[in-house]
Amino acid sequence: MARPLLYPTPDPLLARRRTGLDQVAFANLLGVHPCTVQRWERGKQAPRGAVRLLVYLTQQHPEKVLNVLLHDPSPTLGAALGHVPVA
Repeated sequence: MARPLLYPTPDPLLARRRTGLDQVAFANLLGVHPCTVQRWERGKQAPRGAVRLLVYLTQQHPEKVLNVLLHDPSPTLGAALGHVPVA
């Protein structure tokens, strides 16, 4: 039996555009391969699982998601997105 959807299907292209990120940076933000983002945007595949919710939240509240993820103490994500921490 399929689980009911608790939120609408996200639009990865809209979510990415609202963040102002390119495909590679958006993929790094979500922890997926850039080819995955390309497949989503071409409609060949859809986000699934937890990343589906993250794409939806990014689509609805891009500034909040970026704020939370870019202020993660881990320098890896910030560096991948071109964020330079303030010393």
